[in-house]
Amino acid sequence: MPSVCERCNKPNADEARFCLHCGAMLEMEGTEGGDPLLGKILLGRYRIVSVLGEGGMGKVYLAEQKMGTATRKVAIKTLHPELIGDPQLVARFHRESETVIELSHPNTIQFYDFGNLDDNTLFIVMEYIEGQSLAALLSRGPVDQARADKLLIQICGSLHEAHQRGIVHRDLKPENVLLTDRGGQTDFVKVLDFGIAKRSEAEDERNAKLTKQGMVLGTPPYMSPEQFSGQALDARSDIYSLGVMTYEMLAGRLPFDAATPWEWATKHLTAQPKPLEQTPAGAQLPPNKKNAIMRSLAKNRDERQATVLEFLQEFTGYQDAQAAWTMATSAGGLMPRTPNPQIQARAPIGTPGPMPQSGAMPVPGQAYGTGPFGPPTPTPMAHYESGSMDSAPTSSGMGKVVAILVIGFFIVAGGGAGGLYWWTQHGSGTQVSQNPPVQPPVGQQPGVGPGVMQPNVPPPMVPSTPDPPLPQVPPVQPDPPVVPDPPVVPDPPVVPDPPVETPPEGHDSPSSGPSAEDLARARASLAAGTSALSGNNVDAAINALAAAQRAVGRRHAMLRSLRTQIATKGSNMVGIELQRGRCPAAQSLFTRLRSVGADSSSRQHFGDWCPRP
Repeated sequence: MPSVCERCNKPNADEARFCLHCGAMLEMEGTEGGDPLLGKILLGRYRIVSVLGEGGMGKVYLAEQKMGTATRKVAIKTLHPELIGDPQLVARFHRESETVIELSHPNTIQFYDFGNLDDNTLFIVMEYIEGQSLAALLSRGPVDQARADKLLIQICGSLHEAHQRGIVHRDLKPENVLLTDRGGQTDFVKVLDFGIAKRSEAEDERNAKLTKQGMVLGTPPYMSPEQFSGQALDARSDIYSLGVMTYEMLAGRLPFDAATPWEWATKHLTAQPKPLEQTPAGAQLPPNKKNAIMRSLAKNRDERQATVLEFLQEFTGYQDAQAAWTMATSAGGLMPRTPNPQIQARAPIGTPGPMPQSGAMPVPGQAYGTGPFGPPTPTPMAHYESGSMDSAPTSSGMGKVVAILVIGFFIVAGGGAGGLYWWTQHGSGTQVSQNPPVQPPVGQQPGVGPGVMQPNVPPPMVPSTPDPPLPQVPPVQPDPPVVPDPPVVPDPPVVPDPPVETPPEGHDSPSSGPSAEDLARARASLAAGTSALSGNNVDAAINALAAAQRAVGRRHAMLRSLRTQIATKGSNMVGIELQRGRCPAAQSLFTRLRSVGADSSSRQHFGDWCPRP
């Protein structure tokens, strides 16, 4: 059946992609049993060609857009129908789309259009990138340090622009970083998926779901602790995800091991990442890279880097992010960060002077202070221009004459001073010398070096009558050195009396320990608590520990093992309660843990959303 053009209502051949009469795009029949959108035309200008992928948020299609007589490929992302039933989510989608579409950083995926289909399905039109994801690259192993620097410089540039506009990515992971070829250069980065369908914080507190990656909170292996606990997010949440991704890039593995979303949440909230030194690739990293990564993975976001540029400077060592980005995306590549100060190349006349920061090399044809990282503080640069006051002198005959005259001046002045001294010491006939005085040659004054000739002057006559000896002036004695006062010796510190040990609870004096009967009761309670803890019954374990404390006192050594186990298990339970949005239950459990002194690991879970009781 011939297809009919919707614009001019003229029939066309079945295989026609464009109307032969008006040039409009024609819909094409999709494959049998395939996606209903295949072959359809959206908004009269985008025709769906194939499915590129599908995730927790929706599908991504390859489409083509007609532009005059040519067409270009675009990517169209649609959201799942269950995400568009909430009017608040739809309003948020439109509001954030209007913001994200203004992002223009070269390493950010460009948005072209967005809107609604006839069935109210939300969609986004963006540029189509041919290449591979960072996840595909990391599946083959870790990357070297120079390549990691090149990738992170571009990723941080994209995130910096978004953070400056108040946009938090919320789902930074290797799958959302694409690598392509651009301008003959490889590893050109494109960052995509800036959290368009992120629900409001209140919605997240009511429905904290982790079963679909990227649906609400993000992808569990790369999520920050505050994402799991339902706190408001800022740029430091992206820095944590960036640290996890950088750890994986260089170590070839994630900093935590887990199998389920709940286990990932527990690790991010309570566990410390595996040290980089314990991985074969991470052991070769310099200290600045290790420290930057571990700082970005801090549980408390106040202890992380405040901005992605701060993380970038600590990790790469480049203080000028603008120059580093230019080098990372240019044909020359990255230059050494700390050039050898002993090797200085002399710039020809008429070329600009050196950059103010080490490792920041200007690129010909580009003005310093402009680019993807914004203008830094301008620094004056010295230029040598012919005819100006700061021009460099040229090598000429006049310059050589000036140099000879200056040297001659110093020789004459030095010779005159030496001659005066010789005359006062050797000109008198009364002085006895082992060697006869040496007369200067003819034509030269006494004491004047042979390099400077003087007119022929006869040598001075030696007087017949000896001159009276010169009076001897006693040397000036220096003032005696000032001897400082001896240091004041402070009084010896007052040693306080040794503290008086408090007897264990339930006993009268330090010397009277628990009785054999008390010890037996405590051991029985500890055994019961350990058994209850193995069955995840934290409440029963707390009751058993409290009974043992009443028998032998809170500070008895035999209680330490069970208390530590309860603190670890209880911390995990508090974190899970917060993940489920149950603040009162988490606070109640924390109070119970504190009653037996097992609350040390649980304190870090509480924040603005759920304060610690």
